[in-house]
Amino acid sequence: MDPEITLLDDGFGYNTRFPETAEPWGSPVGAGSATTWTSALDASFANCIRYPGGTVANFWGAQQDKLFSKKASHNPSGWIDVNKVGFDIITNAVNADAQQVNSLADLKKAYNTGVSVLFVMNLVTPGKDFYASAEGWNRTINDHPGTSGQNDDWYKMLDARYEKSKQMLIKAQQQGITVKYIEIGNEVYLANATYYAEVFSAYGGRSAGENYAIAANYIANKLKNDPDLTNRNNFIFSVPGAAEKVDFTSSRILDWNSQMVPSLNTDLFDYITLHSYQEADLTIDNFTAANVKSNISTWLDNMNQTFTDKSTYSYILNTDKKWRVWWNELGITQKSAAVEKKWGAILAQVFAALWSLEKKGALYMQPNLNNTNVVDPNTGAIKGKGYAFIPLMQASRDNIKARKLKFPGSPTLGPGGRTVLQGYLFSNASGGNKKACIINLSDQPIAVDLSDAFPGMAQLAISGEKSADPNNAGDPDHVSYHTNPSNNVTLDAYSVNLVR
Repeated sequence: MDPEITLLDDGFGYNTRFPETAEPWGSPVGAGSATTWTSALDASFANCIRYPGGTVANFWGAQQDKLFSKKASHNPSGWIDVNKVGFDIITNAVNADAQQVNSLADLKKAYNTGVSVLFVMNLVTPGKDFYASAEGWNRTINDHPGTSGQNDDWYKMLDARYEKSKQMLIKAQQQGITVKYIEIGNEVYLANATYYAEVFSAYGGRSAGENYAIAANYIANKLKNDPDLTNRNNFIFSVPGAAEKVDFTSSRILDWNSQMVPSLNTDLFDYITLHSYQEADLTIDNFTAANVKSNISTWLDNMNQTFTDKSTYSYILNTDKKWRVWWNELGITQKSAAVEKKWGAILAQVFAALWSLEKKGALYMQPNLNNTNVVDPNTGAIKGKGYAFIPLMQASRDNIKARKLKFPGSPTLGPGGRTVLQGYLFSNASGGNKKACIINLSDQPIAVDLSDAFPGMAQLAISGEKSADPNNAGDPDHVSYHTNPSNNVTLDAYSVNLVR
């Protein structure tokens, strides 16, 4: 077995995003469904969820618990110009006045299932256009960061956004939701929205990334010292680093880590958030065993290429500071919803989650709970990907240690010598509560001896099997829970397994 990895004991979960669903956690999943989103979340065994979401967070009005209104509304609490947003999901909702309240009282229903909540702070909006308007400060804005210290409007706007954004943390406290994990912004390095670029650009002889680090340090320090936040001494912060596709086209993305990460206050930050969508060719019609292995190998090659890009990732992976990673979005395909439902793609996604542990992962969030391949949008029933992630959710819950399992003699996955069997053994601080998540990417069942990992009888949960036609969309063919008479466990073809 490989060396032990330390992780967060509630760090495997789902992104959530409900900007157009009113009070989602108490609402039925679909019209006429008896299942609420809270029930679906509970059935998924998720350990953590993200609020109010990723992209939506940078346009979120925490005072009203919904997306900001559009500019024409003249809302004194804050508005956004949809022409400066750059994301269709936000633009469409705000343009149509379709944004809905997602209150902290409603979020408490989800919290009561036992999940932790990762809160995302809004550092981007309202923008300087709002603060220059009659609804804001009604004057010219000097937004060049750091030109005159905290008297500069750039800092004043950060202060104003902070006061708005922290309201979700205050309201969470009032509901009895423990505030622990906080992301200081979301994907601000992309700058594909005018609002992003306006707030974090190169000013004062510093790059956009350096100015972002100044803002992140500033906001984290405010959070740590805010008397309104009762759990502030236990806050755990992360800040967005860059981990997009291998084909970097933007110098802003390419240089983000080298500019931003070294400027962070290491007394405040231990974690970097990474998002990545690396596309293996998962659109093929005939998803045979060879193709499953080939496509995962291609994806792995792409990711390894990304993480050996010295100029981009050495600042996270190879520095004296022992940075850890929150993989808050990690996708193996963005081709289409239909492709993501295919069992081969689902297996690849579980593989990606296990792989994230090798790259300093301490927290992993699968996008998104409200995807149709996780939860049926009509009935609320757990679907293929939701089933496939249950073993990992259960194996990691309440455990802070993970160790990669070795399977000598099993077939190889492709270049690099990886095998078709991939798994991790999870345990708590004292080495108890042992559970393993193991996937079999082969078209054949494989027997393994787990006596080195488990001293007693092993219980096996098979989350999915698609040996007959692994390319079909929908539910797994087979789900079973049984007790084995010994430590010799048979892992079905194309399966995801919980062993304990």
